[in-house]
Amino acid sequence: MDKRRLGGLFAIVFAVVLWGVSFVSTKIVLSYMGPLFLAFLRFAVGLVVIFPFLLLKRLSIRVSSKDMLFLAMGGITGVTLYFYFENTGLVYMPASDASLIVAFIPVISAIIESLVYKKKLYPSDNAGIILSMWGVYFVVREGLRLTSSPIGYVLMVLAALSWIAYSFLSRPFSGKINGLVMVFWHFFWGTLAFLPFLHFEPLKIMNFSFSFWFNFLFLSVGCSALAYIAYQHALSVLGVTVSNVFINLIPFITVLTAVIFLEESFTVMKAIGGVLIITGLYLTTGYKKKKY
Repeated sequence: MDKRRLGGLFAIVFAVVLWGVSFVSTKIVLSYMGPLFLAFLRFAVGLVVIFPFLLLKRLSIRVSSKDMLFLAMGGITGVTLYFYFENTGLVYMPASDASLIVAFIPVISAIIESLVYKKKLYPSDNAGIILSMWGVYFVVREGLRLTSSPIGYVLMVLAALSWIAYSFLSRPFSGKINGLVMVFWHFFWGTLAFLPFLHFEPLKIMNFSFSFWFNFLFLSVGCSALAYIAYQHALSVLGVTVSNVFINLIPFITVLTAVIFLEESFTVMKAIGGVLIITGLYLTTGYKKKKY
């Protein structure tokens, strides 16, 4: 295996591990501050970390006014709305359930692509969609039985829909704008859009512990900056299909870390739902369509 491909594999594994653990870290930080402030500060710090990489690579951040409009919309949907809904949802539900619902995003995207862009759905796609839907049903049903509160699951569905909107808004920029430049503007507009709403959520004045600072820096520097940079590198080396297969491992990582560090219960019903979702994701995003 050549060094470039090996570097790409290392980059995608690095990003996936960080994003998998991010649900658990978010749950911990939310015990110190509200979901709005967490999202705002996380991406404000991430923006500062990303900027030196742009300078190092000598990338211009100039874009046309038309492109800027869509980049702003992408930042609002993919950063502001998504992370507000996700962070707030995590207040009311287990981190493991949240990651499994978010993992359903590629399946919903496949359905929308078939309806809007008339993209052909292969038998493997249809099987994957059905399996994933059953999986989400098992996870949500068991989660509601244990928590008796639907609000977290509703918010996480809204987060998933926000990310899907973000994905389709970002689609026209594929190959047109450097991935790091696109991430920079998404972070910029997404962070800016939080400002008008911060006064609705008072920042708690308390003695932040080592646990807070470790997990906050992990989210802002690791998950919101370095993981995005690593993912963009992996996309350029491995391509979308291979990268998506690795992305499907995120729920497994979240479940493992949530059970270990948050002592979350993971029942047989949730395990069945998780296996169905991941199997469906593989069929929808990673199966070799050329067989048909």
